[in-house]
Amino acid sequence: MLSKNWITENNLDNEYKRYVLAGYLKKVSDKFDKSLLFPHLKDLEEHVLLLKELKEIKRGIQSRFPQSLTGLDWQKMGAKYSEDMKESSMMHAIQEILDHAIPRMNACLNDGNTIYDFFKGQLFIETIGIEPLYEDEGYLLLLNIGDNCTMAYRYNITIFDYPGASYKKVNTVYVGSYKSSITNTEARIKRKLVKENAELPNPATYSIKTDIPIPFYETMLPLAKHVLMEHLERTPM
Repeated sequence: MLSKNWITENNLDNEYKRYVLAGYLKKVSDKFDKSLLFPHLKDLEEHVLLLKELKEIKRGIQSRFPQSLTGLDWQKMGAKYSEDMKESSMMHAIQEILDHAIPRMNACLNDGNTIYDFFKGQLFIETIGIEPLYEDEGYLLLLNIGDNCTMAYRYNITIFDYPGASYKKVNTVYVGSYKSSITNTEARIKRKLVKENAELPNPATYSIKTDIPIPFYETMLPLAKHVLMEHLERTPM
């Protein structure tokens, strides 16, 4: 992974930073080419947001520089100003790195998001048994085509409150795996889970399947969490 402070670490040599960035993006692109999305997609997204935020902070600082009236622009019918404070060499170097890094990171991020959207569209969710009233805790059953087994996870929803907004997250804990067969149905797996975990007598249980092979831990499991959250938010209480 790339350090969150990679721009200011070690030195501000433009060529060196381009080398560091190229190495990072090459590794991320290689993972995407193998359909391995996480944690690289999330890490890249955070880097893009940080760089854009840094660029906005720098722009805000520049807007506060004192200016002097130097003349009039007759074509635009406005005044001409010059900044009394010139940009330092350090800030200029940071700007060059930002201008180089942001579009390249964005391009790589777009590639990752395209793969994300494709695989997400290949996942299908359904409720196992009766739709429960309480959905914030239960079981998630994922069909792992590669191993021909159903991976069972216990899930719960946690809420993080921020000023003006709330953020929900799906947490999962691996419970066990069950060989897929005609007799070992998802309903039967649910009954086994209920029998083994009496504290959830009537748990919400959802199955997420796909018809194509998807790397399980790096792609399918994270995507399944997103699909589950979207399903729960759409389901009327």
